[in-house]
Amino acid sequence: MPQKKKTTPAKKSPAKTPAVDSPGPAAQGVKLPAGPPNKDEDAVEIVAIPFDLRILDGLDEVTFDGPVKPPTYFAVQFKGPLAKRFVHVIQKDERGWVVMILLGDRESLGKVKRVPCEGAWLRAIVDGPVHVLGADLPLLREEIAKYLGGHEPPPTQAKPPYL
Repeated sequence: MPQKKKTTPAKKSPAKTPAVDSPGPAAQGVKLPAGPPNKDEDAVEIVAIPFDLRILDGLDEVTFDGPVKPPTYFAVQFKGPLAKRFVHVIQKDERGWVVMILLGDRESLGKVKRVPCEGAWLRAIVDGPVHVLGADLPLLREEIAKYLGGHEPPPTQAKPPYL
């Protein structure tokens, strides 16, 4: 018959308490933070990128000024060099909802002056103006909505708005 091994319960280690006479971090020369970080200091700088809106009108590409609506195909042509790393193409509908259409990385775009690239098009998702924003980080919907003065749509299952 196999013999059973005897086990002994683990010993509890005594609780460690800090020494009363030990100096605190400030006395040791460690700089303590003044308080909680200011959210405004942590905010990402957002800039509006100047652009021309180009739409597909029949077989021709034409410059357009104004809001676009489905089923319009469009592209944005930058008017100058991109100062920020990330480019956000956004539409804002009449209710103030922000719809993200495209996120581009300047490092991957290279010297491209148009998004999407020549020969490709974006499709309008809602009836509203197009905005192009730049930032050094990809923006959250809340940050975009705050910048544009709109609000993000309520969380629902993602689906096309016009079926």
